[in-house]
Amino acid sequence: IEINPRNVGTTTMKGNLFILKSEWVLTKVDVSMHKGNLKKYDDFRIVQEYEKLDSFWVVKSQIFEYKTKYGKETVKGSTMVYYDNYEINPVFPPKFFGNEVGITTEEAYERDSSFWGEIRPVPLTPEEQRTKFVQDSLTAIYTSDEYLDSVDAVFNKITALKVLFLGIEHRNRHKKTQWYLSSLMDLYEPLGIGGMRIGPGFDMFKKWENEKWIDFNGDVTIGFNNADLRGSARVYHRYAPKRFGDVSVYYSRGAALINQWDAWLNMIHRNNYYLNDRFGVWNRMEVFNGFFASVGVNLEHRTPFDSTYKFNHFFDEFIDNADSTYRFDPYWALRTNVRLQYTPGQQYMTEPKRKVILGSRWPTFFFEWEKGWNAFGSVINYDYIRIGAEQTLNIGTMGESRYRITTGKFVNQEAVFYIDRKFFRQSDNTWFRWLFSQPMYSFQNLDSSYETQDFFAELHYIHHFNGAIMNKIPYIKKTGIKALMGGGFLYLPEHNNFFYTEAFIGIERIFKIL
Repeated sequence: IEINPRNVGTTTMKGNLFILKSEWVLTKVDVSMHKGNLKKYDDFRIVQEYEKLDSFWVVKSQIFEYKTKYGKETVKGSTMVYYDNYEINPVFPPKFFGNEVGITTEEAYERDSSFWGEIRPVPLTPEEQRTKFVQDSLTAIYTSDEYLDSVDAVFNKITALKVLFLGIEHRNRHKKTQWYLSSLMDLYEPLGIGGMRIGPGFDMFKKWENEKWIDFNGDVTIGFNNADLRGSARVYHRYAPKRFGDVSVYYSRGAALINQWDAWLNMIHRNNYYLNDRFGVWNRMEVFNGFFASVGVNLEHRTPFDSTYKFNHFFDEFIDNADSTYRFDPYWALRTNVRLQYTPGQQYMTEPKRKVILGSRWPTFFFEWEKGWNAFGSVINYDYIRIGAEQTLNIGTMGESRYRITTGKFVNQEAVFYIDRKFFRQSDNTWFRWLFSQPMYSFQNLDSSYETQDFFAELHYIHHFNGAIMNKIPYIKKTGIKALMGGGFLYLPEHNNFFYTEAFIGIERIFKIL
């Protein structure tokens, strides 16, 4: 029986079903999907054959053929799977099947080609043998010390292009180390707060065979107008690869945003910045499958930019940028953050040195507690609680939906400073509005910037139709243009029970980079 999509827009398959009439069972399936219905691949074919085992029809073999094109290069692949040693109607104990759906042992990476040749269920054809021989030869060359050393030598060579534009890097594959120093172009920061600045940035990275790694990066700059020093330094270490255990220690001194969620032009208002010295420690780990816990401590010294500080007036003609900055008395702020995140039924695969998360049918629930401490010189005192959920849903041929819902409140408001209040982004009312701000965390048509320390509720939703609509329009399918829709709502009781809703529709096009 030949099958075809009802129309060009349906993201389904076409091909043939082979049916044994006497028993009314499938004996073979040969179907394919083509460009326009796929994201990663341009063509995908599935051939699946069945055989009768006792009184049951079971899968005998599967063949997957796939192809994709990047620029002028076309990559093709083929995977064959064969099934045998069936056990009919086995009895499994309760909870036998868990969330771990695959295991790769250390030995799998250590086996040579002769081992895989012995257990291969189907011998390679002469053409495949020739291809395999070439691949093995190239692999031997590309993994040899001589070749890798030559690659490193080219990578480590200092050129005028690197000095001027790309930055200088040095790599040692044997020691698994790499460092970076910014280029002359990166030394110059033309639009910093307070005018032009100059200074280097750097990064040092080290990895071990057990997949642990450490990264140290930072920068330091000095201003042309005020001769003030700013900079940052951070150490980031992954100490438990299989449990996503990460720890970070950091320090920074620089201009900080009061409202990090605002319209693009509002972000560069001088009264939206203050000087912040910040030191912190942060740690995150998966406690058990699907449950992540992270804790952090931040100590900040917040200072306003004084009246003698010289600013860059380049944007003053485009925005109403008052000379005055946000005024307040300098103070210390000590904060702790706890975030608990749980995804029920999270499926995963285990590899010798890492864990690969595959997702879940359930939402991800999270709980956050931010505490401001009136101790060690800190003058803030509050408790902020936020809870929420987010999820990505595949809705068959109709596409993919994402939603994020969250609510929060300062349950202790003993000393909540303006900087620590929770802000909601004002939408852009200039040509910037066409940049479409991140729809899962902001609104597209909110008339003002709001802040609160009271209860709030927020929902964001977006749906990508993935061709379910646009592909039905003649010739549109070839363009790759697809439709999307979404919306959201916001409730702020502190602002006269402000209730805001919005909806949007649009088009998009997914494209490949490298």
